[in-house]
Amino acid sequence: MSDFAQLAAKAKEDGVAAAAAPVDTTTETAAPASAAVDEGAGAAAEEESTAQFEPVVQLEEVEVKTHEEDEEVLWKMRAKLFIFGETLLNKGTGQKEWVERGIGEVKFLHGSSIR
Repeated sequence: MSDFAQLAAKAKEDGVAAAAAPVDTTTETAAPASAAVDEGAGAAAEEESTAQFEPVVQLEEVEVKTHEEDEEVLWKMRAKLFIFGETLLNKGTGQKEWVERGIGEVKFLHGSSIR
């Protein structure tokens, strides 16, 4: 008898609540759910690892400059970026269409100094 047939037969006998109970697939007959939980807890305690991993390469912290540090944000919002160009399907035909390139933040910045 297959596992699904066992589950269906048990559900008919015990009602709908039995359908959610786990079925032991290692034996022909289903084991009680409490026995499966007790065995699983013991196995999990034995399998705990105390291994410690050290990094192979030590990385130094690097300061990243966006060149927006001295500028004031006048306006910003989340937006989609589109380009108007040929796609791979119509390359060489001269037919162009709008293609989405990504989603991100658009900002209008005002610099304190003229560059």
